[in-house]
Amino acid sequence: LSKREREQFFAMLTVRSFQAATAATLLTANSVAVVAIAVLLQPIIAARSARIAATYTCARLAEALLLLAGTVARLMLLPISEAYAAAPGSNTAKADVTSILY
Repeated sequence: LSKREREQFFAMLTVRSFQAATAATLLTANSVAVVAIAVLLQPIIAARSARIAATYTCARLAEALLLLAGTVARLMLLPISEAYAAAPGSNTAKADVTSILY
């Protein structure tokens, strides 16, 4: 990415930090739901095969952990983008960002 593209990316993150936090909350709720579904289906699947039930539960748990890892990684970009936008040498202006977004 060019320097200008990096500046635009970090500027968009700074402007849309509320949306990023909302998305993180929804992804966390999705991860909890994924695990809850696996736990609720465990006895039903175990009636057929205990091995398949354990495999299914582990796979859904791995899915939830990967979703949470991605959520944490995205949230870690927020303070980085704010620091980048506040840096003295940054050319990121909010007027520039709003013209990019809209």
